[in-house]
Formats: sequence, structure tokens, C-alpha cells
Amino acid sequence: MKKFKITVKKAAYIAFCLSLTEYLLSFFNFMLTCDNFPVAGLTASYQHERIQQPLYVENKVLDDCNTRCNCLTKTWDPVCGDSGLAYMSACHAGCEKSVGTGINMVFQNCTCIRPSGNSSAVLGLCNKGPGCTVKLQYYFIMTMITSFIFSLAAIPGYMVLLRCIKSEEKSLGVGLHAFFMRVFAGIPAPIYFGALIDTTCLYWGTLKCGEQGACRMYDINNFRRVYLGLPAALRGSSYLPAFFIVLLVRKLQFPEEVDSAELKVAEVKLTEKESGCMVVHRSPVVENNRELKTRL
Repeated sequence: MKKFKITVKKAAYIAFCLSLTEYLLSFFNFMLTCDNFPVAGLTASYQHERIQQPLYVENKVLDDCNTRCNCLTKTWDPVCGDSGLAYMSACHAGCEKSVGTGINMVFQNCTCIRPSGNSSAVLGLCNKGPGCTVKLQYYFIMTMITSFIFSLAAIPGYMVLLRCIKSEEKSLGVGLHAFFMRVFAGIPAPIYFGALIDTTCLYWGTLKCGEQGACRMYDINNFRRVYLGLPAALRGSSYLPAFFIVLLVRKLQFPEEVDSAELKVAEVKLTEKESGCMVVHRSPVVENNRELKTRL
């Protein structure tokens, strides 16, 4: 900062512009979309038709092909059928037997897997294809770029904070700044973030005691809107007062700027004085040469 002679005003401009640039770049993450996993009864019907507004309802999880299996509606052990449609469990897929053990287990004679009606399934959700993997890589790259730009704005912003506080009040100011950051951001953020993210859950797990467990599957589209939209809304609202603060800083005159102006005036006066002295106090050699030329 000292090397480039960055004043408080310049630091405020740099911090604001870098932060705003990072904020605008973060909107590219909204373009990196990926569909939900196709799961029968949750995000798709048993006929492999996507549900427009997926919502977990107990009587929608079962179908004619698995009603005789007496499947538990709270079971979550997904399998992927040959048709590319996943099921909440092998029972929900109507599978009658299995071959192999562990992760290599294959379920056969699954009556719910269409169109053959007698297909197999493997453990786990179905893959979405390479498109989602590539988009995830783009998301990580964009996150690294925006994080780097935001980190560049941190030092100028902290510089403005320290220089706007009197020397004897800096410790108090830094302490209050950290206190309010924790009270209004660090502590409540996990609470309301978690509450909003829970609203995007499609299927909740069940503990052995019968109580609600962890979310087994989220609605990815709503999750993306909450996860990216809430920070964007909060940060967007913070730029309005920040913009007025930058305008206010432009009109203020800080002590360092006054000292800098006085220093420039002193340097100009000193330069003029030195040039005047050079005119008055000429070199003796030059004077002797002039006298010699006059005599000749």
C-alpha cells in the first residue's frame, strides 16, 4: 500500500470495485444447472415421466407393480434400473431375487422396470451423464476465480476500516467490527440457511426410533436457488449503503491528504528557492570568463 501510495479514498474505490466485480461474476453460477436424479415416486413417475413439481407423498411412492411386495414407504436404499430410472429400494422396483454381495449385488426379475417388465437393477442412484460433471468443474473454477478477486478486496477494505478510526480507538473499533460480524452474520446464518435448505428436501430419512432423520434427497433446482440466491440477495442489498459510503468518502478530506498537499507545496517552494539561489549565486569561473571577454 505504501509503495503505490494508496490513500483511504483509493482503497475504498478498489475494495468496492473488486467486490462488485466478484459479485457480478458469481451470477454465472446460476447458469450451471443440472436436473434432479430420476427417482420413481419422487421426481418421476413409474412410467419414467418427469414430475413438474416433485413432492414426497406416501401413496405416490407405491405403484401397481409393487403393491403386492408390501414395501416400507420409509425405506431408502436406492437402486438403478436398466431403464435409467432409480427406485427408493429394490422392493419398490419389484425385484424378486438378487445375485452377488455388497456393492456388486444385482437385483433381477424387477417387475417395475419398464419397458421389458423383467429387468435388473444395481445399487445406487443412476448416473446423470458427463454433462453434470463438466458443469461441476466449471463451478469449481468460477468459485476459485471469484474467491481470489474477493480476497484482493479484503486488504483495502480493512485498510479503510483502520485508517478511519482514531489511533486510541483502533482496538475498540476492530473489536466491535468482529463482534457485529459474529452476531449478525456468523451466528444466525447457519440457522436460516439450514431452515431454507430443509424446505427443498424431497425425502426425509427415518431413525430407528421413528423420528425424522437426515434428508435423503433434495430438489436440486430449488436447492440451487436457495444456496445461490440467498447470498446474492443479502450481498446485493449491502451494496446500496456501500455505494453511498463511497460517495461520502469522496467528499471527505483525510489528514493524510492534507499532509500530502502541504508537502507538495513545500517541495514547490523549495524548488523555486533553489533555482533562485542558482541565479543569484553564480559560479566564480563563469564570472571570470565574462570579465575576460569584456576586456578583450
